[in-house]
Amino acid sequence: MYIVITELSGSIALNGFDIQVNNADYKHAGLYTCEAVNEYTAAGKTSKPLIVIERMLRVKSELAWIYPLSIIVVILILLAIIIGLCEVRKRRQNKLSEYMIQE
Repeated sequence: MYIVITELSGSIALNGFDIQVNNADYKHAGLYTCEAVNEYTAAGKTSKPLIVIERMLRVKSELAWIYPLSIIVVILILLAIIIGLCEVRKRRQNKLSEYMIQE
């Protein structure tokens, strides 16, 4: 057995049995396929099985964190508005009760 390190492009390299993708971005996303053939003879019969492994590489956007952050900010703004409206309502009720007591 021997290990060969082959650079396929600037950021993709074969290191023995591993494909190494450094700094993966959208151009690297897709289906990667590995095919292995091993020919052998047993009991006078020659066999040549083919093994195929497929893996999908998905690359997240660098800005993927913005979506959850924006949802959290919107929820906090809505919460602040609801708290503010509750405070205004409470103050109005207090003023109304003070007015009723004075009469």
